[in-house]
Amino acid sequence: MKTDKRISIFEIIMLIIVSLLIVLFSYSIFSFNVLHYTSYLNADVSSETVLVREMWNNKAIVPSSWIPSSERRILSTCTLAAPIYGITGDMNLSLGISCCIMTVMLIICFAILMKNTSIDRIPIMAGILVLLALPGTMEILTTLYLLCGYYITVSVIMLFTLNIYVLAASGRIRHYQAWMILCSFMAIAISLSGMRGILVIYFPLFATELLRWFVYAITKRRLPFRVREYSRTALMSLVMLILAYLGTRSKYAIVMGTSRNIRGGLRKLITEAWPSFLQCINITGTTGSHNIFLIIILVISLAVMAVYLIANRKVNRAQLLTLGFFWMSLIVVFLSNSFTTTAVSARYYFSIFFIVAYSFACMLSLLQDRTYSAISKYRIVSKSVSILLIVVVSVVTIQNWISIYFPNIAQNGDSHSEQTEIVACIEENNCKYCYTSFENANSLTVLSDGKVQGAAIDDFSKMNISKWLTSTDWYCPDAEYDLPTAYLITESTQESFDEFMSNHTDITLLLETDNYKLYYSPCNYSNQG
Repeated sequence: MKTDKRISIFEIIMLIIVSLLIVLFSYSIFSFNVLHYTSYLNADVSSETVLVREMWNNKAIVPSSWIPSSERRILSTCTLAAPIYGITGDMNLSLGISCCIMTVMLIICFAILMKNTSIDRIPIMAGILVLLALPGTMEILTTLYLLCGYYITVSVIMLFTLNIYVLAASGRIRHYQAWMILCSFMAIAISLSGMRGILVIYFPLFATELLRWFVYAITKRRLPFRVREYSRTALMSLVMLILAYLGTRSKYAIVMGTSRNIRGGLRKLITEAWPSFLQCINITGTTGSHNIFLIIILVISLAVMAVYLIANRKVNRAQLLTLGFFWMSLIVVFLSNSFTTTAVSARYYFSIFFIVAYSFACMLSLLQDRTYSAISKYRIVSKSVSILLIVVVSVVTIQNWISIYFPNIAQNGDSHSEQTEIVACIEENNCKYCYTSFENANSLTVLSDGKVQGAAIDDFSKMNISKWLTSTDWYCPDAEYDLPTAYLITESTQESFDEFMSNHTDITLLLETDNYKLYYSPCNYSNQG
């Protein structure tokens, strides 16, 4: 798409507004990850943080003593954070820096993708802003940019692979074999981590390629067997899918057992998958109803692109191919969540933000394009629509910043004051280990920056290990028996712990708060049973 290279005052104003907002959100992500890491913690985030230390101490990507969850962290923010921990000695800071680095890589890959699909400078900046600013819940922000970035590595690999695919499809790729080798390595590595890579990247890529061949066959009345670009993309998508599948079947991979849910798939789509999707875009939240604008922006973007295709009868194949892939990724996740017995989570639908951001960038690029008669005749209208959309996005993103970033940065960990008091009491009594439920175990380690080792217990009457995101090194016999030990008990675990105390008279109450009771014993009674 050719555009006028001259920059008008109108474009300068838009560029300034968008740039300032990008700086605001970039600084907020950096500040949250590096300066206010403990402002928002939960059990899962804390587990990722502790894993960084375990990786470095064991000098292994997969420590033999670590009990993982449904995914193994082969390529992840934890993998990058481990050597940083070796330098800093601070696991909180290390994972925060890792998330910042991965966020920069994500922005670069997304910007290159937009550039490779003929989107102009200001729309590229606007697309980056939408991608950074529209996620409106902490669940999605921890999925992408903050604290542990569960799927930011998958997102970076997705954008990188899509860049190579788009270049190959347009015949503009150089050193095709070298890029294929690199993409193959990524496919295997990310698939060893779990199913997310094959569901979000490689199966949608293969489905997009099949659709591309089908459209060619319908429009040209023949299959493109002799077209070099088609053979390259077909080979790439097929090889990536096979390697990803083999990766998930490797003995090193962790894939949660699921079964088909064909009969109940439609019901699950309506009752579970769709509500989780609405939760992802924060439509159902009490504080984020402004994200209805996300849907409005998406609908307007797609409507304008549809008008562009119909009115001009010209197609930017790279843009349509890219947008088609993002939609295919979202559809595959919907289908996999609905027609299998896998658990549904709002974070699985994060690709909707790539759809909205890319659609918005395409729409602004179209509105600025002066080479098409439908646009050039109505320059005042197109400029007015562009300004209106930039204003709407600015308002929405500022609201997101006020409701999400500002409160967590301002409180600076005050929401964990009760746990902080407990950590201080544990340290005062020289307890190295504190055994508690999974919801609190790794968070105690993070809040104490590793001075106290929290460990999860499955049954407090037996004091045995909870085999989920923990290390066997923290339980007897690997842990020392003759050590002062703490036990953090909640109301829900009090009964089973009372049964345990009936057989151990040396346990005493150290501290009682509104929600917890902290007990002390001169010996470590945990076990790996």
